Amino acid sequence: MSVRIARLKSGEDVIADIQEICPKDTPDKPVAYLFGKPYIVDAVENKDLQVLTEEPQQIDDISVMFYPWAPMSAEEKIMCPIEWVVTIYRPYEIITEKYNKLTGGEEEHVESITPEVLT
Repeated sequence: MSVRIARLKSGEDVIADIQEICPKDTPDKPVAYLFGKPYIVDAVENKDLQVLTEEPQQIDDISVMFYPWAPMSAEEKIMCPIEWVVTIYRPYEIITEKYNKLTGGEEEHVESITPEVLT
């Protein structure tokens, strides 16, 4: 599994098992990405920890919320045209662990899938 976050033109951050889709005749030129078990991921500041400071907040200072990216889809894998993706990056390990817990990846499965807060 290759869990990554894709920043889309819409501004959404989608976490998923992301794979490239390439035509047979040009295998080195992807035309789309296949998002497996895609969720919108959003970071929310813990209100108890808000302090007026010029220091950036640490990953421990936030809660992570996951929302299904395509909640009406019967498919677990959804294609996204390559031109809609601004960038793809590897999330912090703690974010990957929370995603795996939610989707039943490498850790235990969480029953509820709409919006879920994992702290």
